[in-house]
Amino acid sequence: MQSAVSETNGKVICRQEIHRLVRMTQVLMLAAEVASDLRKNNSYPTAAEVREKIVQQTSRPDDANNDCVELVLEFVKPRIKERKKGLYSELVCRTLLLGDRVRRGPDWSFHEQDSGLAGTVVGQDSDSEAVWVEWDNGHLNMYIYNERFDIYSIKKVQEPRVLTDELVAVGCKVTRGKDWTYADADGGPGSVGTVLRVTQNGSVLVRWGSSNTDVYKMGMNGLFEIQIWQV
Repeated sequence: MQSAVSETNGKVICRQEIHRLVRMTQVLMLAAEVASDLRKNNSYPTAAEVREKIVQQTSRPDDANNDCVELVLEFVKPRIKERKKGLYSELVCRTLLLGDRVRRGPDWSFHEQDSGLAGTVVGQDSDSEAVWVEWDNGHLNMYIYNERFDIYSIKKVQEPRVLTDELVAVGCKVTRGKDWTYADADGGPGSVGTVLRVTQNGSVLVRWGSSNTDVYKMGMNGLFEIQIWQV
C-alpha cells in the first residue's frame, strides 16, 4: 500500500478520518448548490442571508455552520470582484453591447494583442469607460471606445466565434439545453445568449438578449443546461 501511495503522490486515510472526508464532500456540494441558487436571486448576499438559505435548503440547522457559510460566500465572491472591475457588467455605450463581437478599430495602437483575431465585449470599466474585450486568443484587456470624442480602438463586427477543439468558448451563441430548469430566465423559449466566460469545471457565464446574465452548467456534473445555438 505504501509503495502505491508513494508512486501516485497520494495519501493514506485512516478509517477514523473517513467520516470527516464524507462530511467535507457533503458541505462542498451543499455550498455549491446554495451559491448557484443565490446567484439567481441575490448576487450580494450577507452571511445571515446565506445561513438562512442553507436552513431553507436542507431543513437542518446544523448545516448552517460557519464553514458552509464561508464556502458559499467564496463561491459568490468572485462575481462581486469581477463586477467591481466592470467585467460582465452592462455597457453605457449607445452603439456597443455586452457580448458584441469586435475587431481592431481605426484608432488601434496595441500591436498584436489580438493576434489578428476577433474578440468579445465582456464589460466596461466604470472609472475610465474603457471597454473590456476577450480576444479569441484568450487575451483580456481594456480598450478605448469613446463615443463623445470619436476615439475607437475597437469596432463592432458581425463575425461568429468559430470553435476548434473546444466544447464552448467566449463569444459563442447558446440556447437552452436538455437539462434547463430556469423557467424563462433566458427571456423565453428560443432565446439566444452570448457566452462571456468559461471555467475549467464546465460552468459558463451567459448574457441573454433580455440583458439577464447568469451562470449555467455545460458539461459540469454531466449536465447541459445550455447548448450551442445552431443557426
